[in-house]
Amino acid sequence: MTTPKKRRRNWIITLVVAIIGIELLYLAAANTLLNTGLLPTLLNRRPEQVQVEWASGWTLIPGYVHVQGLNARGQTPKQRWQLSVEQVRGRLVLRKLLARTVELRRVEAKGVAAGLQRLAARSAPDEPTMLNPNPAPTSSRSSAVSLVAVANAAPENLETRASVADDAATEEEKPRWKITVADATIDGIEELALDDYRLRGTVRALLTNLDVQPRGGAVAIEHAEVELSSGELKTGTDAIARKLQVAGRVRLDPWIPDENPGVEVIRSISGTLDITGDITSYGFINRYLANLPWLELHGQGSLSGTVQIETGQVLEGSQLTIAATPLTVDLDEGRLLGLGAHHRVEGAGSVDVEVRPGTDAPEAALRVAL
Repeated sequence: MTTPKKRRRNWIITLVVAIIGIELLYLAAANTLLNTGLLPTLLNRRPEQVQVEWASGWTLIPGYVHVQGLNARGQTPKQRWQLSVEQVRGRLVLRKLLARTVELRRVEAKGVAAGLQRLAARSAPDEPTMLNPNPAPTSSRSSAVSLVAVANAAPENLETRASVADDAATEEEKPRWKITVADATIDGIEELALDDYRLRGTVRALLTNLDVQPRGGAVAIEHAEVELSSGELKTGTDAIARKLQVAGRVRLDPWIPDENPGVEVIRSISGTLDITGDITSYGFINRYLANLPWLELHGQGSLSGTVQIETGQVLEGSQLTIAATPLTVDLDEGRLLGLGAHHRVEGAGSVDVEVRPGTDAPEAALRVAL
């Protein structure tokens, strides 16, 4: 005769054996998926659009995943992107997969590099070039205090719009997958690339609520705290700044990559950044003075200041100061007045850029002192 105590013991043993069996089954299935070509094959159904691969991965507790050597890349009609991560770990909320949601929590990533490059960008006529705040022709003030100007305008025809509409209608028939990262610590962002701009250094970032809607959807970050040390900024092969130190808080409003490709992502960024570093060339600043052909700056110096941004627009109160030794200022009276000589002034000095209240909108004021 089986006593209640013995039945309870048998029930506990059965439960423990079942749990162990489920855990062993999970370990076998999950680690097989992570370390064979099966899962990448499932993920890379459209390799011309998205490819994801990794060197190795493992999991011991259901939902907790470790991956090393992660590489992802993709391409849309307007841009290509690439992401590499030396190692990443986090918790995958398995039940959310039933709702077509990849939700990750407590993500930790190290050794990150990311790049975004526009394809076949074309400059629109009568539009300023990229990163030109469009100053007035004969003034050192600018009423369009924007980090990015529209640089290309690819016209659509009715056939293209109809095709896009048909694709959208097809996609609406079934729920889309989405990716959500509740919180993430990224330690060691080694390179960020936007079109011809390259930022290298050591970046630490704390992200809250990163949302990604794949296949043409929006990307958004509710809050991010960033710190950059020993940074170097280049455009092409030309160095703009070295020894950059940047700290601040930013957010990324819903950004649709194909609507604002490449560096135009700045249109969706808001926040405040404190910046210090060494300017190695004034070529970058001279691009902002493209509509002031009578003024050109040369030299090197130390940079410090604070930039406040709201959806790509630099806000009132932002200011940057460059203490330059040496500073060379070229003034061309012929271009300014229609006649006169070319003057060059050299020496120690400073360049100040400040965003002040304007008549209709904030204005950027440039002051050069020697």
